[in-house]
Amino acid sequence: MRREPSVGIDALFDYPFWGVAHFLPGLLFMTLVPLQLWPRIRNRHRVFHRWSGRLLVAAGAFLGVSGAAFPFFMPDRVFSERVVISAFFLLFLFYLSKAFGAARRKDFARHREWMIRWFAVGLAITTQRILLPVFIVAVGVTDAHSFWDIFVTATWLSTAIQVLIAEWWLSTTRRPEPAAKAA
Repeated sequence: MRREPSVGIDALFDYPFWGVAHFLPGLLFMTLVPLQLWPRIRNRHRVFHRWSGRLLVAAGAFLGVSGAAFPFFMPDRVFSERVVISAFFLLFLFYLSKAFGAARRKDFARHREWMIRWFAVGLAITTQRILLPVFIVAVGVTDAHSFWDIFVTATWLSTAIQVLIAEWWLSTTRRPEPAAKAA
């Protein structure tokens, strides 16, 4: 049964059940990833690190797929949101798969780097939630079209900011390769 499109900004927040279910793994992501990255916990509690990492892979896969579905199955979503959210979650899932693959190969240096990138992209949503109201206040929202322009701009910008921060962090904390030390 097809729903008639809603009218007005209130339709932006009409979440189906699976959309609400998307937020639960998001909470898990925001809770467990910092523990994964914290060296003291990671090094002293390796069993916890491995099992919570496996749980995060499952949660991350669900987050990526359910998040990418949002703009396609929710009412009154615009093409530009579909593009930005699809690109965002493809990047999110790409980084997750690279991190998981590196861990499976026991390449822990690359695993660390891909996990940092993955977490940074995941944090982009939080950054977007900070930028969005700032942009709304600065520019003003007069209709749904202006809301979507601001929403998409804040999403692209927050993702770029977080990826740049992650790459900066990695470039300043990367340990030289053993072959590079010998040279």
